[in-house]
Amino acid sequence: MNGIRSSLDAVVIGDANVDVILQVPEHPSASGIAGSSAAVRGHQLYVGSGGAAANTAMALAKLERRVGFVGVVGNDLFGNLIRQKQSDAGIDLSHLGVVNGATTGVVFRFEASDGRAVIYSSPGPPALDALLLNSDYISAARVLYISGNILTQTRAIGAAVRDLARTARRNGLAVVLDPGRFWLDLSLASYIEDLVVTAQVLLPNLYEAQLLTGEQESESIIQKFINKGAQWVVVKRGDAGCVAASSAESFYFDAYPVTVVSPFGAGDAFNAGVIHGLLKEWPLRETVKFATALAGLKVRQRGTQEGLPSEAEVLAFLSRQGESSRGAT
Repeated sequence: MNGIRSSLDAVVIGDANVDVILQVPEHPSASGIAGSSAAVRGHQLYVGSGGAAANTAMALAKLERRVGFVGVVGNDLFGNLIRQKQSDAGIDLSHLGVVNGATTGVVFRFEASDGRAVIYSSPGPPALDALLLNSDYISAARVLYISGNILTQTRAIGAAVRDLARTARRNGLAVVLDPGRFWLDLSLASYIEDLVVTAQVLLPNLYEAQLLTGEQESESIIQKFINKGAQWVVVKRGDAGCVAASSAESFYFDAYPVTVVSPFGAGDAFNAGVIHGLLKEWPLRETVKFATALAGLKVRQRGTQEGLPSEAEVLAFLSRQGESSRGAT
């Protein structure tokens, strides 16, 4: 950790988009339909801010962390919605790029009654530049968090973010990486692999971890990441909980039993819980406990940025589970 008093607790780099979510009875096949189209009547339409990195920034802000967000939106209705939501949460937007004539990213998610979801995305502007990726701004924080899909937008962005992370590490920041949906362009996966070596904390889901290591079992995955220099590794496994490890310990941690309304955004909330624990200087097990509880509270509400709890709400939840956390100090 950076011992110098910092103006920000964390800087988050990555994507911000608008989520459009619709509940549908089923996902139809267009085959055999006249005109090759099919119409389904949906219900419970939701429109709100999203994006993996922006979700984590919002969760940190809810935990009363001083957060800066680095990303890009278009100068349009959706971009204005995102900026207003983040500004209202107290997130520093001095390094959020706004591109005239560009369209802000949108993710359309259709959730069927059987639990399956179909997702369509319209990417936002790939326009991060040196003015936004400012090493002085980053170095004023204690933690740098990178959502990995930003690394595989373009070669120029991947190289710039990779170099910034290396500078942050040299300047004493804790670098945290969630690989994200990097497999959307595997030709740029080398930038993710570079960050795996740079980051002290890795937060992949199981599928991402398998892609990065070529291993299938959690124990082998963890060992490969530790051998590359990671201090903490947490492999997220959805409703099966997670497996976490450092050089000194390795353990499984089950998800808490909650009523799940929508699982989307849970991993981003979990990541915020881990960063919060880092900033509190909690040990790994206490950090994972807090992050798991935070994610469990999040999934009880639709919308990736809705239902995010405060620290007090997480601690109260843990208390009801018969647990304790060093977060009480």
